[in-house]
Amino acid sequence: MQIGSAPPSGCAKIAKTAARARRRLHRREAGRRFCAIVDASALSRAAQPAAVSGDLGR
Repeated sequence: MQIGSAPPSGCAKIAKTAARARRRLHRREAGRRFCAIVDASALSRAAQPAAVSGDLGR
């Protein structure tokens, strides 16, 4: 049972890390797309793009 119960926790850790990396990648791509779409209106408030993307992430 110990051998069988040990891998799941490791797999969960790996899955969590992979999910986190995927989310980060997706967020970066989404941010790029978002910037491209809202570029015109974002020019006026381009001072803080990080804050805008952060609010979008929530």
